[in-house]
Amino acid sequence: SSWADLWKPELKGKVTMPSITSTSGPMMVDAASKVAGSTEFNEDKAFGKLAELNPSVVKYYSQTSEFINMFTQGEAAAGPIMQMYLGDLKKADPNVEFVTPSEGAYAIVNTLNVVKGSKNKELAEDFINWQLSQEVQEKAAKAKVDSPANRNVSLSAEEAAAVTYGSSVVEKLQKLDMAFVNKNLKSWTDRFNREVTK
Repeated sequence: SSWADLWKPELKGKVTMPSITSTSGPMMVDAASKVAGSTEFNEDKAFGKLAELNPSVVKYYSQTSEFINMFTQGEAAAGPIMQMYLGDLKKADPNVEFVTPSEGAYAIVNTLNVVKGSKNKELAEDFINWQLSQEVQEKAAKAKVDSPANRNVSLSAEEAAAVTYGSSVVEKLQKLDMAFVNKNLKSWTDRFNREVTK
């Protein structure tokens, strides 16, 4: 029920965690800081807490397929995964249970960008507008490809399962300052390799 549960002694040797360079790796650095008791992000406490967790980690995964394989083969019993992959995980292991930690989950935001100096700026903007249209966003959400960003998308409870949908869900998501993450990721990667996975 909490991020702190990953540190429980009964999970020793049964946890899988994202590698520091994966999409959710920096989020686990932030979560570890919170588990260590910091209200403001504290890098030293975060890495200390991750080092404490290391003996419990079977493998640091880089791809979701690795996570799914570890669960289906009984190598792992717990670990963070993006909710969008829950369907694939449940196909492989129907008994898996997804839990949103009491402290809240992290928002992972996909973006579409027009490259500076693009010769096809208007065409690129048209493509982005099409991607963000209600029709495309609704189809993507129903197919469990991505969560909708368009507020006009309407989903039933069944259609909304395993996607991030609705203001009550979105408002609870924790968001990382990606400029801060990007500025520090190289040093975090080095520190992770030296202090956590040693």
